[in-house]
Amino acid sequence: FNTEQEAKVVMKLVNKEQQIALITSAYHMPRALDVFVSKGIKVLPVPVDHRATEISKTSFYSLINAEALFSSSLVFRELLARAYYKVAF
Repeated sequence: FNTEQEAKVVMKLVNKEQQIALITSAYHMPRALDVFVSKGIKVLPVPVDHRATEISKTSFYSLINAEALFSSSLVFRELLARAYYKVAF
């Protein structure tokens, strides 16, 4: 269900000497890496799904369209999750 639970499952599957490839979205990697490393798992980070957009002229509409709102909700969710994991660990 979440990154911490995934790390706990992986801990049961690998020994402390093994290194795993941690594959996740680039924007999620810092948090995932922190969680896995805090569990003592050796990790090779493999960020994927890099998000980039074409630079275009900014207008009011470009800030409030559905794609922009979706992107900002992803950023907001990730920032909240990072704050939670900083406090929890």
